[in-house]
Amino acid sequence: MIISSKAFNRFRVDALKQIVRGKHIDPPYHIDFVFEMKGKLDTDIDNMIAGISDILQEAGVLEDDKLILSLSARKIPACKDWKTTILISHYASNT
Repeated sequence: MIISSKAFNRFRVDALKQIVRGKHIDPPYHIDFVFEMKGKLDTDIDNMIAGISDILQEAGVLEDDKLILSLSARKIPACKDWKTTILISHYASNT
């Protein structure tokens, strides 16, 4: 059993309130993540991706985070505040 930390649960509740829904995107998905990190605070980018993906699924934005077939992610350190920008698109294979 996985038990979320109190800090992540507060983040989750706050994030669910802030999700802005656009048009429906059919799976599979490509997602671009940009994480602006406040001050000297830092965290592992893979943990941020996993947490946000779970929240997007819980909010019904993604059918299932297993349907993310590609992604890009970057962190921008030393920002004045925390900000996460997420762009979701339909994944179209070049093959």
